[in-house]
Amino acid sequence: MIIRLKLLTIKKYGGGAIINRRITAIAILIAFILQSASVKAAQECPEETLHIYEFESRETVSGYVTLPFQSLNDTLPLQSINETLSPQSLNETLSPQSLNAHSADTVYIPINNASTTAFPRWERTINSYLVSKKDNSFDVVTFMKKNVRIESYNYNYELIGQKEISAELPIIGAFCSGQDYNYIAYGQTNFLERNSREVVRIVKYDKDFNRIDSVSITGMQSFTIAPFDSSSARMAEDGSTLALHMGRLRYATPNGENHQSQFTIVIDISSMDIINDLGEYQSNHVSHSFNQFVLFDKSKHVLLDHGDAYPRSIVLKKSDGSGYSSINLFRIPGPLGVNTTGVSIGGFEMTSHSYVAAINSIKHERVIEYNPYNILGVDPNRRDIILCTLPKNAYYEKDVNQTTIASYTEGRLKATKPKLVKINDDELLVIWQEYLIGSNTPQAVKYVQVNNGSDIGCVQSLDGLRLSECQPLAVNGKVVWFTDENGYRTFYDIDIVTQS
Repeated sequence: MIIRLKLLTIKKYGGGAIINRRITAIAILIAFILQSASVKAAQECPEETLHIYEFESRETVSGYVTLPFQSLNDTLPLQSINETLSPQSLNETLSPQSLNAHSADTVYIPINNASTTAFPRWERTINSYLVSKKDNSFDVVTFMKKNVRIESYNYNYELIGQKEISAELPIIGAFCSGQDYNYIAYGQTNFLERNSREVVRIVKYDKDFNRIDSVSITGMQSFTIAPFDSSSARMAEDGSTLALHMGRLRYATPNGENHQSQFTIVIDISSMDIINDLGEYQSNHVSHSFNQFVLFDKSKHVLLDHGDAYPRSIVLKKSDGSGYSSINLFRIPGPLGVNTTGVSIGGFEMTSHSYVAAINSIKHERVIEYNPYNILGVDPNRRDIILCTLPKNAYYEKDVNQTTIASYTEGRLKATKPKLVKINDDELLVIWQEYLIGSNTPQAVKYVQVNNGSDIGCVQSLDGLRLSECQPLAVNGKVVWFTDENGYRTFYDIDIVTQS
């Protein structure tokens, strides 16, 4: 795969002002400084490409439009930019953007979803998703407290429609865009341990988010008092089967303790019937499970969990139809059940030959103590970026290949969790963002090609981009995602050319 980097020009829009070309020299100097400070633990690219900032004003659209899916031509409350923006100083209105950044209008004020380098002990549910549609348009799906918002954009990232649906239960846990349907998983707590109380509901929608059907799971079926507790939650499907992989807090044990573990629900899509065994301890049991991923390898689902006790590892479990095989991709040092692990999962994908997990990890050999709230001896937010690769035909832990592709436990920089993007059946892209130590200001986005799960290319760099919790997509020769920050939405893309 070859990554095309765009040579940017310096412009500034706002009041018709254009920056004097003397700024070009300053921008070039800044680009050299940023690139020279980058950590290069993986192979460096032979060519250096300058990334010169473009400055561009941010725009918003005020007004709210209600439930029916509409074209923007039909939504009267929307106003022109001239009607909604008031004059401000350049310092207040302009921020550096590259040509790979595209400011986008929104119907609603977006909630911040930008990535950081603070790594909690456990994950939370994902609230922002990007969907690529057959007509080359996109849906942005975001979770609010009481509703789900869908905003549609064309291939130029122009807002063309919107819809809002009410949440069916108090917790909105996960979203999945399938081949023919969309799915949203909802939940509600059950602290009184009522067996008949609904704790999870998975709703099937058509591609325009019209409700079709649903399936419910009760407290008695799941032994659950808090669905989606201390975890992420993800869904995947193969066209006929849907799998929801999540965390939950279970009914109290005889000694009065409520333990957290994974919870996996497998559903026949046509009938919306549950087809796997539920209950207190499933055959793929992981406890505690702080992050969950799921994908389908043909008709078999493959699960990835971040466990802190049983097991204390990044563990892969593959369904064989009647049970699961289990392999630890990355064992985590420290006492069983201590919530601090110094490890986070950023992505999980498969190629035609391998399963690949992108994670980060502290230097465990330097740790003095793991305790329930902190790790002593190291900065827990300074972590190396590691790929864990398992051949599909492997059955043993010794077959796992762990490769450090960037090191941030030394030096002036730290990094976010790595994103893992599937380009095609043999090519992946790993993406992360750097920060200066002691600063909340994002630096360059780094990315690297991975072929066949193990052939790692050179690390490349692009300035002026901002990662978020949104999972990037490979669409029409680009990797695309969006970031909501400071009340604004920006789409970002990276051009790609595959070897296929």
